[in-house]
Amino acid sequence: MRIFIVILLMVSLQSFPARANDRTTEAERMVSNLIKTATKILNDPNGTLTEREKSFHAVLRDNIDFPFISVLVAGKFWEKMAREQQLEFQELLTSFYLWSYGPLLGGYPGDNTVLVAAKQIGSSDVIVTTRLKRKQRKDANAKWRLREIAGDLKIIDVVISGSSVGFSHRFGFTQRMEKKGIEGLLTLLRVKAEQVRTTP
Repeated sequence: MRIFIVILLMVSLQSFPARANDRTTEAERMVSNLIKTATKILNDPNGTLTEREKSFHAVLRDNIDFPFISVLVAGKFWEKMAREQQLEFQELLTSFYLWSYGPLLGGYPGDNTVLVAAKQIGSSDVIVTTRLKRKQRKDANAKWRLREIAGDLKIIDVVISGSSVGFSHRFGFTQRMEKKGIEGLLTLLRVKAEQVRTTP
C-alpha cells in the first residue's frame, strides 16, 4: 500500500507540470487568436466601424467570464440585488468592459498588439501579457488573467499598470453603492457604458 501511494504521488507530481504547461500554451494560443481576430474583423472594409466593433465584441464576449467578473465586482452587494438588477448589472458591466478594454487587443488601423509572455500562476490560472503599440501614443501593456472553468479557459480579469481592473472597480462600485444604493450604481454604469461607446 505504501509503495502504491508513493507511486501515485510521483505520477501526480510529474503530471502537474505537464498539465500546467499545456494550460499555459493554450492560454497563449487563445489570446494570440483574439489578437488575430481583432485585426481581421476591425480591418474589414465592409460595414461601419461600430458594426465591426460589435462583431469583435461578440467574439470577445465568449472568451471572458462575465458572470464571474460581475460577482467579483459587485462583492457583498451581489446577493442584495434582485434578479433583474443582477442581469442588468452584468449586461452593463459587460458592455463597459468590452468597449473599455477590448481595444487593448488591437486590431484598429495603426495599432499593433504583440504577445509578450505567458506564465502559470498557482494551480489554475495563467497570466498572458500583451503590449499594444500605437502611433504617436505611449505603448499600453495589459496582463490577461485566464482560468480553466468547466473545462474551458476564460479571461477573468485584466491587470493594467499593476492593478486588477476587477478589484479596482469593486472598490469604486462598493463606495458608490454604499452612498447611492444599487440603483445609484446602475445609473452610473448606464452613463459609463454610453460614454465608452461614443468616445472616439
